[in-house]
Amino acid sequence: MVSELEDIAADRDKLIDIYNSITQADIDRLGKMLPSGPNASSFLTNLEFLALKNNLQLKRLDFIGDTSSNVSRSSSIPTPSAAIPAARAGENLSELPLSISIEGSYESFRNYLKDLEKSVRLLDVNEINFGLIRPNIYEFTVKAKAYYQ
Repeated sequence: MVSELEDIAADRDKLIDIYNSITQADIDRLGKMLPSGPNASSFLTNLEFLALKNNLQLKRLDFIGDTSSNVSRSSSIPTPSAAIPAARAGENLSELPLSISIEGSYESFRNYLKDLEKSVRLLDVNEINFGLIRPNIYEFTVKAKAYYQ
């Protein structure tokens, strides 16, 4: 019984050491990955930047669900009301379903997806559809979910 308690105390001490080793930079990175609130303006800016970087034209971005917007009292940035609580018990996560339509070459789109994957903001791509507009130019529609606290 005593050795069991000593093992538990040793495990607790290890966990405390791990917790104390987390840097402020890591905490800030987690905050960007799962921001508090949808933080739609910086998220949209990032999506547009990545599209331009990869020679794609962002044609349309829709928040799936109820697309009416609420304006926060503390800022004039619209908060999409399509944001819904995530279906994970015990977690304080909300998801923001969205649809992105972009136009460009297949290779540019592949690079865009790679950049989205490397992006700090947590995003799950659920569906990709595409159609040929003219030779070597496609319209891609990406349905995804962004997460926030």
